[in-house]
Parts: sequence; C-alpha cells; structure tokens
Amino acid sequence: MKLTISVLGSAAVLAALLTACSANPPAAGANAGPRVNAADPSATMQSFRPASNAKADLSTPESAVKEFYRLTASGDYASAWSLIHPGEQNHPSQQVREQLKKDFLALQGKKGPALVKAEKTAPLDEYKFYITGVMQANVPAVNVELSDGTRKTVHPFADDKGQYRLFWDQANGLE
Repeated sequence: MKLTISVLGSAAVLAALLTACSANPPAAGANAGPRVNAADPSATMQSFRPASNAKADLSTPESAVKEFYRLTASGDYASAWSLIHPGEQNHPSQQVREQLKKDFLALQGKKGPALVKAEKTAPLDEYKFYITGVMQANVPAVNVELSDGTRKTVHPFADDKGQYRLFWDQANGLE
C-alpha cells in the first residue's frame, strides 16, 4: 500500500497523523488498510487539523498580521479578538472598551478580505496609536495587500510577553 501525505498546514497536523497511526499499528502480517469499527463504521474517517485553540505564532510583526487576516478571512472574529493588543482591550474608558469589543465581535461570521502579501518595513521612530492616543517609539510597520485591492500599513506592537498584537477601530480597521 502506498501512502501519500500532502501537508499544507502546520507541523501539528503531521504530529496528529503520526500519533494516530502509531497508536493503532497493524498486527504483524495484517493488511495496513483502514480499520473499521463495526459499532461505528463512520469512525474510519478522521479529520486531522490543528485544534482551534492551537497557539498562534505571534513572535514577529508579520506573523501576527498573517494570523489576524487568516482568521478574519474565514469570519472568525471571536478568535481574532485575542490578537487585539491588551492596551486596546483594556482601554481606560469602559464605554470605549465595550463599544470596541461590540463592534469587533459584530463582524463574527462575515468573511473579511484575505491577505495577499505582508512585508515588514523599517520601524517608525514614533507612532501614535489612534484608539489609545498613546505615542510609542520604534513601532514595527508591515505593508499589507488584501484580496479586495486594499493596500495599507499596519503597526503591530509587542505586549508585555513579547507577543505582537494589533490595534483596530471600526472606521479604519487595523492601524
């Protein structure tokens, strides 16, 4: 039997497949084909994909931007909310904080444009984040091109754990 595996996702997909295969190796001399559970024949087909709660790589500005657009292109704004910078999620004004989250999560299920290209450029000496009004120094800049033709520069900023997060507002999207 010839087995061809095409892995388009992450290493987690391959690890899950290898774990599943090693957990139920065929008996010596047995046919290595799929096993059928007589009680549940549908159990022979399994979907191997990373868990939705798999930790995203946010170690670089580009990886944070790519993950955000991957999630929003599929309409998963609930998961994308975790990529919004804590400085915005914990805005000092409760009214602003609640409205931001409400506006963002109202997009759940609506597919946003897909990311075509993301390129890191030189960091900005200073940048004032619109939504928080805070001026920061040495802010990364990532030029993005989206499937709807939009081109913009996004400014991810590291949180206190060194993970890059994003700032968003209803009028401008990512800033």
